[in-house]
Amino acid sequence: MELEYYDLSRDRETEKEVKKIIKGFVRPFDLERAPLMRTGLIKTGGPGSVLIVDIHHIITDAISMDILKRDFRALYEGEDLPPLRIQYKEFTLWQRDLMRSGEMKAREEYWLKIFEGDILALDLPADFERPAVRGIEGSAVFFELGEERTAALKNLAFELDATLFMVLTGLLYVLLSNLSRQEDIVVGIPVAGRRHTDLDQVIGFLVGTLALRCYPRGDKTFREFLAEVKEKTLSAYENQDYQLDDLVAKLGIPRDPGRNPLFDVMFVFRENGAETETRGTHTSETYEFENKIARYDLGFAGKEENGNISFMCEYSTALFKEERIERFFVYLAEIVDAVTTNIDVKLENIEISHDLYDRKLVMPQTDFAF
Repeated sequence: MELEYYDLSRDRETEKEVKKIIKGFVRPFDLERAPLMRTGLIKTGGPGSVLIVDIHHIITDAISMDILKRDFRALYEGEDLPPLRIQYKEFTLWQRDLMRSGEMKAREEYWLKIFEGDILALDLPADFERPAVRGIEGSAVFFELGEERTAALKNLAFELDATLFMVLTGLLYVLLSNLSRQEDIVVGIPVAGRRHTDLDQVIGFLVGTLALRCYPRGDKTFREFLAEVKEKTLSAYENQDYQLDDLVAKLGIPRDPGRNPLFDVMFVFRENGAETETRGTHTSETYEFENKIARYDLGFAGKEENGNISFMCEYSTALFKEERIERFFVYLAEIVDAVTTNIDVKLENIEISHDLYDRKLVMPQTDFAF
């Protein structure tokens, strides 16, 4: 694997040139030729450098990238890496054997039961007509809940014996239900796929996606609905080995080129997601680079850091304007206020300031951070 080197130490517009290099650096791979990874180093005019790594998703996932960054920092400081107990190829053999086992049949029966009956597409208010063929053009909006709301949600999670992820997932369902006026909603959530501790240090594509189906009916209290989300999440985790593609094929869902099968909204959350790390005498941090891609209609990525929950929402620019996504976050903050004020509020009584028929999208006065 070769290292591409760029020297910008004499460039007066370093930041602009860095972004230009990264944009050109990320390009398609030939899956028939190794390696499926390329690296580059940009020497800037300042004291630091930018290391760029482009890896095809077929050989990596988010946890793998964390492992790669951690190991790189350790090697940079002259440390030795601990030996691996197993390799990725052993995981794939285990996965193949599991797929052929009777245990997998039970997993399949679980998911088929979950998706009995009609499965309705989520009908969110949008700014543009859905295109006949879905593209990947997108953009992103960033939003912070703030320390006060974050603390209130943590207290609520503790009171209900739930994780912060479960609480936020429940809030997302309430938001989507308010926007769509639907009470049967499917959201995609990722699962690490590392069910054995020996896999914690393995780099590869182990992550899976679960289709979480919940029913945010208006007559349920938030306490009751969150108990449902908790139970469904835990049971979905227990049956995570059954692949989403196999489920879609088994259900015989007609392919719609304008939509993803089963769900169009994805939610990812990482607790204590620090982006900066000091190791030895060196400090490293993630370089923020805008990637104008949306894999779903809406892709929410949340993290909790230093007592504050923040979100990034990737959205399809073929469907939504930026102002509408910002307004969605306003509604989410209003829902947070409602459930942290009264955990037993009925979902139908949660009031938010939206008007589905307001196409002008006049933003209400808020103290929410974008």
